[in-house]
Amino acid sequence: MDNLIGQSYKEFLSTHKDYEKAEQHYTNLTDEEAIVFVHKKKMIATAFSGKKATQDWSYRFRDERERRKYVQDYFVKCKQAQELKIERAAARINKKREFFASVKEGDIFVDSWGYDQTNVDYYIVTKKLKASIKIKQIGKNVEYGEFGSDKVRPNPLYEYGEEMSKIPQDGHIKINGYRYAVLWDGVPDNETAAGWGH
Repeated sequence: MDNLIGQSYKEFLSTHKDYEKAEQHYTNLTDEEAIVFVHKKKMIATAFSGKKATQDWSYRFRDERERRKYVQDYFVKCKQAQELKIERAAARINKKREFFASVKEGDIFVDSWGYDQTNVDYYIVTKKLKASIKIKQIGKNVEYGEFGSDKVRPNPLYEYGEEMSKIPQDGHIKINGYRYAVLWDGVPDNETAAGWGH
C-alpha cells in the first residue's frame, strides 16, 4: 500500500492511481464543499465534506448502480445542508437587524449572573449610534425579599462607571466573555439576598 506519511487520507486518495473523483449529476458543489473518491475497479467510495481531513463515510457497495445512487444522494444532502446553513445565517442577520432597530435610548437591559448565587445588574441605553449603542450601568432597588432571595428592579437615577459601546446581537448584548444582557421585561428579578452568598 502507498505510504500515508505526511498526507491526510483525503490527499492520499486524491493522488492514488486506483481512485478517481465522482461526478455530480444534480449538484454543482466545489471540491472544498464535498468530494467523493470512487475506486476504479472495486465497488468502494469514500466521501469528504468541508475542510475536514477525515472522511464522512467509506463504504463498499454491491454494484455500480447502488454506489452511484448513494453518492448522488450524498451530494444532494450536502447541498441541502449548505442551503439550510445559508438560510439560518440570513435569518440570524435579519433577527439581529430587527432587534437593533427596536432598541432605543432609555431602554434597560438586565444581566443575571453568578455560580452559587444570583447577581443582577442593570444597564440603560444612553445613546444609539449607526450600528451600536452606548450603555451605562445603573442602580437597583430591592422591593421585597424572603428566604434568602430579593426581588429587585432597576433604578435609573443612579449610574455607575463609564459608558460602554455594545453591538446588539439577536436579542441580547454581550457584557463580557461569559455574560449577556437582555431587554428588561418590567418584571422584578430574583437576586440572592445580602448575607446569603454576596
